[in-house]
Amino acid sequence: LDAYSTLFLPNAGHLRMTDIASIAGWLSDTDRFLVVSGQTNLPHDLLGLEARQTYEPTGYTGWRWHADSPFGRREAWDALYIPSYRGYTCARASAGSGAVSLAELVELTGDLSSPDTATARSLGDAIIATDKTLYIANQVFEFLGGVLQAHLNVEDVRLWSNPTHWGDTLAYQLREVIRATPARRMWE
Repeated sequence: LDAYSTLFLPNAGHLRMTDIASIAGWLSDTDRFLVVSGQTNLPHDLLGLEARQTYEPTGYTGWRWHADSPFGRREAWDALYIPSYRGYTCARASAGSGAVSLAELVELTGDLSSPDTATARSLGDAIIATDKTLYIANQVFEFLGGVLQAHLNVEDVRLWSNPTHWGDTLAYQLREVIRATPARRMWE
């Protein structure tokens, strides 16, 4: 790991104890940053979490950006975004001391034709940032990969907000959140 400054761990829920120790040791060095999404068995304190519990939603999961986040201005951005597939396991997480929650995680069910008609139930924090880590509670990377490879049928939410560029919007939001962290060097 020493050759890397940023490590992405999407949905890595079965890491061995030796791997967890290696990642924790690697992260303790300066100029290292860790991005984790979905299921994980990494320790809460390593990710800036107070609590984390696996949850299997029946609906899609969505992000509701907090007002003080980069996408919190309601006049510029939609109230809700769908960054994970229906039924994809996620985490009910809460930010710990010293961490910042950028968005709320919601479960979306019912009439999914628009944010106004869907039923949104809060599940906890969606995106939690520290100076060394970024934790995303749902499986956004798996969702985008499945959509881009046409492995997922997203017709029931394709017209949710922006019918042409909704995937671009999610990718842009992810990029900007990551660029606000030390992981921004990936774009240098």
